[in-house]
Amino acid sequence: MPITHHIPPGVEIVLRACKVITERLQWGNNSVTEGFQDIRYKGSATKDDMNAVLRSLGIFPGNVVMMHSDAGAVARLGWTPSEMIDHLLEYLGPLGTLAMPSHPHLQDCDGRRIFDVRRSYSTVGLLTEVFRRRKETLRSEYPFAAAAAQGALARQMLSAHRDSYAPHDEYSPYGRLAALNGKVLILGCALDRMTIIHVAEDTLRDAIAIPGFYQTEVIWIRNDEGEFPLETHRRASWLWWYLAKFQWTAQMHDQGLVRKALLMGMPFLAVDATATVAWMQAQVRRGKTIYPLAKWNRILRLRGPDL
Repeated sequence: MPITHHIPPGVEIVLRACKVITERLQWGNNSVTEGFQDIRYKGSATKDDMNAVLRSLGIFPGNVVMMHSDAGAVARLGWTPSEMIDHLLEYLGPLGTLAMPSHPHLQDCDGRRIFDVRRSYSTVGLLTEVFRRRKETLRSEYPFAAAAAQGALARQMLSAHRDSYAPHDEYSPYGRLAALNGKVLILGCALDRMTIIHVAEDTLRDAIAIPGFYQTEVIWIRNDEGEFPLETHRRASWLWWYLAKFQWTAQMHDQGLVRKALLMGMPFLAVDATATVAWMQAQVRRGKTIYPLAKWNRILRLRGPDL
């Protein structure tokens, strides 16, 4: 089950540094399955099993749901990504909406970085890519933290993202998820995978007293109407070192914001987006952020892991 105890932010920085060092020492190991257990279950989860889990998590037909998962977790239930997507759409029904993150791979062309809304593949897992490729799926037009959705409120969730200042602000699909009383569903991965964890900082960005919080970049957006430049703002890459995600997700469990269930040994988590974002915004207004030790960078001068 997910970690629910507190890990001090300073310890988390050390763990993150160890992770980077380990990855660099193992640069020659390219196996994406290295270290994974080959866990096989007899049989498959039934649709009734899945429906019972969804109901226990407070997810019902007609809801707006943002799903985070991976193909491996789905496979261990005996399902394919397409079968999972089909079932969730069927369960949510014609009044419901299913969304997933769809962070794109950006193309470099003649000195420009391009986000092709229809063709740039998703970098956040096979399940999200299978969902993105469906004919009925729509995709938002902000190049960082784009999202895909199908259903009654898909267009309402996605259409304003191109007007966002930052990837997860009030115009983003993640901010809209909270405004639409949506739910986050997490299958087989940690709570910190949910993208709404960044909504509070982007919606209350004027309250974030961290110098150099955003970096600006012009990305070219390519859609059915042509191409246009978009000035974007995203968190500076060095902030990754100071992200105290374990502390915040542990507090979410303490606050009773997280529902949990098990199906065939696979953990399911769910949160109410409205309540979770409201709690995190209240924390930001009190001067607390998920980067409590960011001021250390004046001394440490760490750069982002991608630099």
